[in-house]
Formats: sequence, C-alpha cells, structure tokens
Amino acid sequence: MERDRVASLVRASLAKQTGFKLDDISLESTLDRDLGLDSLDALELADVLEEETGVLLAIDSRIKSMLTVKDLVDWLMSAGDAQAGAEVMP
Repeated sequence: MERDRVASLVRASLAKQTGFKLDDISLESTLDRDLGLDSLDALELADVLEEETGVLLAIDSRIKSMLTVKDLVDWLMSAGDAQAGAEVMP
C-alpha cells in the first residue's frame, strides 16, 4: 500500500470520526490535543482502519502510545508490510 494512500485514508477516517475538516488534519496533528481523541476513540479508529485497508492491526498498548496522525500512518504501514512479508513466506 502506498504511503500517500494510507495517509489519506487515516486523515479521512479521522475527519469522519471527529468532525474536523480534512484540511485541518495534518500528519503532525496530535490525536488527543488537536483532534480530541481519547483511548476508546483510538481503538474505534483502529477498527475502522482495519476494515478499510484489510490490514490486521495488533491492537495492544501501542495504540495508546500513538501521538500524531503520522504515528498512525507509520503503524499501519508497518503492519501492512509485515503481513505482506508473511504472505510471501512458505
């Protein structure tokens, strides 16, 4: 999956969940201070992203350490890369 596409999906999901305009959500936006997400919101977002991308996210304590939109994009990219590698292995 392309990084720009993942970033667009994350930003669009955040806009839908938070009510913020897409243009107001950048990679540097903080999830809690700028967008008002709490830990439950972050878990719901992870579920939505799993559904939209088909990438299974290991929902664990890492979701609580996500500070910015970029952190979410990096996490999703990493999970997608790991799954792609696992699918190639015998």
